[in-house]
Amino acid sequence: MFELKALFCDPLGPNLRNEVAHGLLDDRGSQSAYAIYAWWFTFRLLFTNFWNSLR
Repeated sequence: MFELKALFCDPLGPNLRNEVAHGLLDDRGSQSAYAIYAWWFTFRLLFTNFWNSLR
């Protein structure tokens, strides 16, 4: 929960949700370490659920 809040909602962090929702995320921001980590984190959450359901 901490990682989700820190990545997407915390005004002191990268605040990716706000930047994407308001169209403020530019090319450089979308290729930042925070954006790549958010993509990987979301992929991991989805893939883990899928993988566990198969097992």
